[in-house]
Amino acid sequence: MTTSKEKPELGEADSKHEPCQLENQATNSDAERLDQLGLHVELERRFSLPSIICLCVCLMGTWEGLSSVVAQALASGGVPCLIYNYIASFLCTTATALSLAEIASVYPTAGGQYHWVAALFPSHGRKTVSWLTGWISIGGQIVLTASAAFAGGLIIQGLIVLNDETYVAQRWHGLLLYWAVLAYVFVMNTWGYHALPTCNLISGVIHIVGFLVVFISLGVKSEKNDAESVFIRFKNSTGWSSDGVAWLIGLISTVYPFLGYDASCHLAEELPHASRNVPVAMVGSVVLNGIIGFAYAMMLAFYTRSLTSILDTPTGFPFIAIFLQATKSNAFTIVLVLFIVIIAMTASVASLASASRTLRAFARDDATPFSSFISTVVPFLSR
Repeated sequence: MTTSKEKPELGEADSKHEPCQLENQATNSDAERLDQLGLHVELERRFSLPSIICLCVCLMGTWEGLSSVVAQALASGGVPCLIYNYIASFLCTTATALSLAEIASVYPTAGGQYHWVAALFPSHGRKTVSWLTGWISIGGQIVLTASAAFAGGLIIQGLIVLNDETYVAQRWHGLLLYWAVLAYVFVMNTWGYHALPTCNLISGVIHIVGFLVVFISLGVKSEKNDAESVFIRFKNSTGWSSDGVAWLIGLISTVYPFLGYDASCHLAEELPHASRNVPVAMVGSVVLNGIIGFAYAMMLAFYTRSLTSILDTPTGFPFIAIFLQATKSNAFTIVLVLFIVIIAMTASVASLASASRTLRAFARDDATPFSSFISTVVPFLSR
């Protein structure tokens, strides 16, 4: 993290530089670049390019995230809705990531989007728009953290339902499991900070290995659907009379797995050569996860059968029913689902790490209540 050093007005440090000067500044050392922005480093640059890519990849968790929300797409248009919306989401996210990565290479600070707005928006209204952008960014990251943790807790409850037919799922049970995941996330970000880079690398391996195991298992053990049901046969099960509205509702399932790739920019002040590595991590995580997610979506499309029974599964998650349908084994299904649970918890840790850096950077610019308290770094936790 960083604190201000003779702190300039938000956006002022760069507004006085010409574009050609900024291009040269982007190649300077990390310390020099932050010094030009009126900041100095308080936390060590512990992350490496591989660890930050793994953090972004696991935070997005494209194939895992798609598993947890696939019901929306299947109910809103069937398999074609899943495939075509995924392609559109992948292409649009890649274009957005390329644009943001270019800006991040010039302004590698933890503030991310709100700082970019402060530096690039016209002086009239700059503070207001930057302030709004900051709160939208922080709020979005907090919601993303909560959603990943909530999914992890409920999936664990779904596994209990799968394994014990006598168990009656209660909402408050799911809430307690959600709180347990949040407690783990809090502990990892507070006292496990030093281990985050290593944990990210391990989680990245689990992300890839889990995908390969699930992909091969479904491909080997499931019966294949015909191409017409995958690419043409649209089915609106939402209750909405408009197929267009149903299709747009299904879009949620394919947008959600692409959230979180901007986490690398919020950890820029803890990453060496941030002007180069942050853009690489942003774009690389989108492309890598996009390809993996597309392969997984196609696998679900061709090997998802009996849509009605899958959507009505007592576990609450259609992907668990799909795994069980393919493997015909509770034990094997649990193993496959645990990959998703692990990444859901990892994504929550990564999302909170990103959100906390953004909030602290925002407080550093006196944009939050109790800014001096929020922007303070506790020495024994930061070293």
